[in-house]
Amino acid sequence: MDSKKNDYKINDLINKSEDELYELIGKELDDSFISEGAEQLILRGKVWLKKNEKNLAKIICTKSIYLFTKNENMEIPILALYLKEIIEASTDIKIAVPTSIVSLIVVKQGLNKLCKTTWSDL
Repeated sequence: MDSKKNDYKINDLINKSEDELYELIGKELDDSFISEGAEQLILRGKVWLKKNEKNLAKIICTKSIYLFTKNENMEIPILALYLKEIIEASTDIKIAVPTSIVSLIVVKQGLNKLCKTTWSDL
């Protein structure tokens, strides 16, 4: 996994809203967009995640079903760290943004949202 620049720590991001996380993704994608307003950066982050959703589901969902079904009450930082490690260990996709941000968004939105199709096929 290639992470473009910053290596954010999950615990430093945990209290950020989803929009703040998307804004960080928007900033990470291209330095020339930093001067854009927060709304544009958030949109850029959301578009990036939507564009990469299938690849992320392929990586995350097949490897996390056991963890999720056995640990539904797992704390957000621990689950996000686990997903970060799954993404970084994959050679199937290159990620241009910090995996800690991506994993935290996925956890905050719920694995069911990303994985419902994959899990229903298993």
